[in-house]
Amino acid sequence: MPAKKPDRVSPPTDSVPPHLSLGEVGAAALLVGVAFLAYAPALGAGFIWDDGRAITDNPVLQSPHPLLDIWRGRGDADYFPLKTTILWLLYQIFDAQAPPYHVFNVGIHAANAVLLWRVLRRLAIPGAWFAGLIFLVHPTHVESVAWVAECKNTLSTLFGLLAVLAWLARDAQRRARYLASLVLFVAGLLCKTHLVILPPVLLLCSWWQHRPAAERDAPAAEASPWRRRALARAAPFFLVALLLGAVTIRFQYHRAIAEYQLPVGGLACRVANAGKAVWWYLGKAVSPVNLWYEMPSRPIETEPEALAVLAGTRKANPAPPWPRGKLTAWPLVAIYPRWRVTEPVWYDYLPALAVVGLFAWAMRRRNGRGRGVCFAASYFLLALLPVLGLLKMSYMRAAWVADHFQYLADIGVIAFGCAAGARLWGQSRRRSRALPGGARAREGMETLRGFPSQIPRLVAGAAALLVGAFTAATFSRAADFRSELTLWTDTVAKNPDAWQAQVRLGAALLARNEAAQAAEHFARGAQLRPDNADARNNLGLALVTLGRVEEGIAEYRESLRLDPAQFHAYANLGDLFAKLQRHAEAAEAYRAAIRLRPDLAPLHFRLGAVLLDNGQIDEAIASLRRADALAPNHPEVTAALARALSRREPGR
Repeated sequence: MPAKKPDRVSPPTDSVPPHLSLGEVGAAALLVGVAFLAYAPALGAGFIWDDGRAITDNPVLQSPHPLLDIWRGRGDADYFPLKTTILWLLYQIFDAQAPPYHVFNVGIHAANAVLLWRVLRRLAIPGAWFAGLIFLVHPTHVESVAWVAECKNTLSTLFGLLAVLAWLARDAQRRARYLASLVLFVAGLLCKTHLVILPPVLLLCSWWQHRPAAERDAPAAEASPWRRRALARAAPFFLVALLLGAVTIRFQYHRAIAEYQLPVGGLACRVANAGKAVWWYLGKAVSPVNLWYEMPSRPIETEPEALAVLAGTRKANPAPPWPRGKLTAWPLVAIYPRWRVTEPVWYDYLPALAVVGLFAWAMRRRNGRGRGVCFAASYFLLALLPVLGLLKMSYMRAAWVADHFQYLADIGVIAFGCAAGARLWGQSRRRSRALPGGARAREGMETLRGFPSQIPRLVAGAAALLVGAFTAATFSRAADFRSELTLWTDTVAKNPDAWQAQVRLGAALLARNEAAQAAEHFARGAQLRPDNADARNNLGLALVTLGRVEEGIAEYRESLRLDPAQFHAYANLGDLFAKLQRHAEAAEAYRAAIRLRPDLAPLHFRLGAVLLDNGQIDEAIASLRRADALAPNHPEVTAALARALSRREPGR
């Protein structure tokens, strides 16, 4: 009986040439070309969602000392100063022209695909280049690539992959590359702190490189030095991750979320939701249009009602004693329908228990055939851990899950699937070549156990079909991100109960002077979220545009009742009263807006114009001079100030 062959040992990392060959340069260029082909509709797109807040309307980018303000953390809800610095540099070059920002982000995404290929090859994982290609054209990544503000995803991944490559180096410059890995890791964290997962991922990579064949026969004392060395090398990474992770949590809780109440519930609710989210993201990684089994929990119609249940001021709706749900296909959408668990029942924990059970099974087989499953599953869960909702995130006001949250995590699923396909393809080719010609023809497709000659063709055909389908889906999905109108039209069509999408679609329609349709969407958004001040303010603006002035004023006042810090509503009231020649009320509204945002020159200018029309010359001059100081040499401000000075009484 032949002796059992030892497990395959991965080649040392320095066996991978540090420089690309001519063929590898061509393979990398092909990845870049595919990236720009798949994302062609997004290259000429405009700004969407919060791109304006990050770029065009970001006061930090236009402040007298932008870099100082950026690195002090002023103006942003999160502390991602390197990302903001890069956007500032782009702003200095391209100003508010959106296409160059999109070209930049697509280029970074293409670089990530190339780097992923190199990392997987360094780890001796089969199918590395194909994994980079699938990562490149995976449709769930469109949200991270076509949405400029999410360049924090692509940038942090870029620095993270570079850090992994430097960590895996084993040549004469190993110490220098270790320091480079640490610096790159810090850079990635300063783009987005989702990269806090990198230290345990580096340990996973070290564990993967040390195959178990030698360790099974070696004493524990001989097998453990690499673990101690890896832990010692990773210690500074963990310290940096803890520090910047704490900074991000503070910014999230005190700025991004602040006084906003999120209906996330206690630990039990969060664990139940996290278990569902893991399976959701796995389904989206495997198939962008995945079937999702909706287990009925306690249905809560509105977010305020959910908050009331969690606060104990309202009883939860009764839950069925047994899970009775339905299969639902959820296509890619900017805001997904949210499931809600206010008071979990026993079956709400089943997804989380299934995750724990499968992970335990993989861990028991980590040194055998399940080693690859353990590596992929461990990475996938680590990459999802920061975004599963165990800690509060400001995005939870929109949904529990989002495509841009799985940009990093998809790598584990993609690499595992491509490695399995590459191994099947390679084994079947070797089996096919070992058979004589006649035997090949006789075996045909009689058995899969023998890896017949047709299997390489089937694997290659399936791979080509997958790439084609994903590329087409990415191209189509990128077209949805061309403008606010296309994005929110698509979102409302797929998820009409997303109040944010209704409000933003209304704003896009109002910008096109389609006030009647805009008012419908604003009204629907206010109905879905009655306590949202923005929806009321926008509804008031649409009603005023339609000539329904008194209804519009009522909506403005309701917006201010819901949120007294809503300076937009004060500004809109001021504009309306100024148009109606109600100068005293207009001046009062503008002053209220200025108390909230004294740095905005347009508010001072409008106040000065109203005061000038009302004959309050000295006060008008003071307001216009303030506007001139905030916006020097602005022609309208300069002309208004000149008119005010000309009307001033001589000698004053």
